[in-house]
Amino acid sequence: MVGEDHNGGTLGGGRDQVELVYNYSNELVTRLEKALGITESSDDQAAADLGNVTPGDDKGFA
Repeated sequence: MVGEDHNGGTLGGGRDQVELVYNYSNELVTRLEKALGITESSDDQAAADLGNVTPGDDKGFA
C-alpha cells in the first residue's frame, strides 16, 4: 500500500503534503515567535522610557 521505498504508492502524495504543511507551520511559528519577541522587547523599552519622563518637563522625547 505504501510502496517499497515508502515515498511512493497510494499514500506517498498524502505524506508529501503532510510534510509540506508541517514544515510550513514550523517556519511560520518560528517567524511569529521572533516577531513577537521583538515587539515585546520594544514594548518593554517604551514602558521604561515613559517611566523616565518627568511630568511638566516639556522636553518630550526628542
